[in-house]
Amino acid sequence: MKTVFTKELSAANIAALLKKPAFDEVTLGPGARASVKKNFGADLTAAQVVHKIVEDIRRDGD
Repeated sequence: MKTVFTKELSAANIAALLKKPAFDEVTLGPGARASVKKNFGADLTAAQVVHKIVEDIRRDGD
C-alpha cells in the first residue's frame, strides 16, 4: 500500500494515481514470473495467464 498526500497534487495527478492498469499493461515482477513459469511451464504475461485459466476452466470445468 502506498500513502499519498494529495493536498499538493492536481486533479490530473490524482486521477493518474487512481487509474488501474489493464491486464495487458501489467508487468510481472521476477517472483511472479518464476511462479507463472513453474505453474504453467512457460514465461507468460498476466493477460496470457488469465486467458489460459479461463480457457482451461471452459474446457475442463472447475
